[in-house]
Amino acid sequence: MTQRTYRILVKGRFDALDDDARARLLAAADEHDPLLAAFTEEGTLTYSRELRHFTFRYVVTASGEDADREARQQAVDKAVAALRAGGYGYRDLNATGTDMTEVRIRRKQRR
Repeated sequence: MTQRTYRILVKGRFDALDDDARARLLAAADEHDPLLAAFTEEGTLTYSRELRHFTFRYVVTASGEDADREARQQAVDKAVAALRAGGYGYRDLNATGTDMTEVRIRRKQRR
């Protein structure tokens, strides 16, 4: 089976954050600016200071007939684990992704 590499976005909303969780998120907000985001295996969490929405960016690999679904599920599982480890309430998770083996790069032609 061919391994496929995916870039997956897991989006959601913070929910029922206690004062401690809010304080920790706000203290680290500059490190989680969306303009600094990258797709990584560990995942990159981004959010704004309003603490409403968040996004994780993951690179995952999967194979088989259902690789798309498997890749999205892997990313959601990682996001849930990270949110629980941080003690952050969440809801409305949604994962979308791109199969990087399907992406074509157009190079500028020399004139």
